[in-house]
Order: sequence, then structure tokens, then C-alpha cells
Amino acid sequence: MNIGLLVFIIVFSIILVLFVGLILTGFFIIRGASHTKYIHQIADSYKDDPQPEFEFAKDLDWFKQEGFFAKERIKSYDHKHIEAYFHKELNHNYLIFAHGYTGSPEEKSKCLHMLYDKYKCNMLVMKQRAHGNSEIKYVTMGHREGKDLLSWIDFIVNSDSEANIIVFGESMGAATVLYGLDFGYPKNVKCIIADCGYTNIPTQYEFTSRSIGIPKLVTKIGVFGCTLAFFFIFHIHHLF
Repeated sequence: MNIGLLVFIIVFSIILVLFVGLILTGFFIIRGASHTKYIHQIADSYKDDPQPEFEFAKDLDWFKQEGFFAKERIKSYDHKHIEAYFHKELNHNYLIFAHGYTGSPEEKSKCLHMLYDKYKCNMLVMKQRAHGNSEIKYVTMGHREGKDLLSWIDFIVNSDSEANIIVFGESMGAATVLYGLDFGYPKNVKCIIADCGYTNIPTQYEFTSRSIGIPKLVTKIGVFGCTLAFFFIFHIHHLF
């Protein structure tokens, strides 16, 4: 075989794999399309036909009650603005909650309401980057979100050096709190709860791609490309 043709085939194959990977990566990380605006509609739809697992209209009303949660906005480690809902109590016990991919603070109102009623702690509920009306365009499946979490911990500790903090994440939020652990928590963090996080990024990509009907071969190629592309993106800070 002609050497030039062989080189062309190899280069073309690498570019194709990366191209498919970048497309799939974009599907996952670009603008995680939060469905917050539908939460009230979902809650209202179950008022007439309540089902225990979905009956959270009263919890959403609790979450949205005037004056309970204040909206906080700070600059994260990368100088981009991040937001959270914050409720203050007259004690030193704090819960920081991180929601999952395409999720929202509002959709976890049932869980948050239950925890507040039981423990009466200070609560900070993160709005993950690239969700809702965030100015940030990309999610990073917990990686940079973990650094955002550290910024929120600093926000609390700077105003209360005696803070005792539990960090609680669900789904991609679980990955967020585990990345935070990897980056290093201050001594104020007493406990972490990582609820149903993913095994690793390639496995999660493959599962999600197959679940939406992408052919197996394309998925396998895309997962490899995604892994390379995601690693590449993580190490080019100016993209974020």
C-alpha cells in the first residue's frame, strides 16, 4: 500500500474519531438545558391525582415562599459568576446541596423540605453552572462544579469560621462532591453524601448514548473520542 495513502487513512481515522467524540461531548456538556420552568407545571399536574413519589407541590411552595431562601451570587475560582439559594439559621450547622445534570434546586424541594424540618440547619442549594440562567456555557460533569463547591464552602466559612458543613450531591451532584473531596475540603466539612453518582465519564457517555438510540459502533467510536476531547477540554482553562 502506498505510504502516503496509509498515512492519510490513519490521520483521517483519528480526525473522524475526534470529530464524533466532540459532537457527543457537545451533546453532554454544552448548555445542560435545565427544565426548571416545568417544575411548577409538573407539581400542579399531580394536585388532582396525587402520587406519593411525585407529590411535591406543597414542598415547592415551601421552597418558593417569600423571604425563606435568599439568592446569592459570587465569583467562582475561574472568575465566573455562580448562583445559589441560601437560608440562614442561628446555628453553625450547614447543608450544601448540589443537584444533577439538567436538574434544578426546585426539583429537589421535597428532599430539602424534609431535611430542613428534621434538622433546622442553614441550607445552601447550588445552581450548577450552565443550568437555568447561568452565564456559563458548559457543564463538566462534576469537575469544575467541584471547584464551584469549594467556592461556596469558602463563602460560608468566611462568614462563620465555626461552620460544620455537610455536602450532599445527587447524580452529577454526587460527582461534584467527590471531585471536591479530591481537590481538598477544609476541616469545616464534616461529612459528604454522594448519592447515585456515575462510575466514570466514558461509561456514563456510553450508557446515555445507547439509551437514546445511538448505534453501538458509533457509540464505541464516540466514547473514545469523547474521552480524548473531554481530557483536552479539562486542560485548556481559557475555554471556560
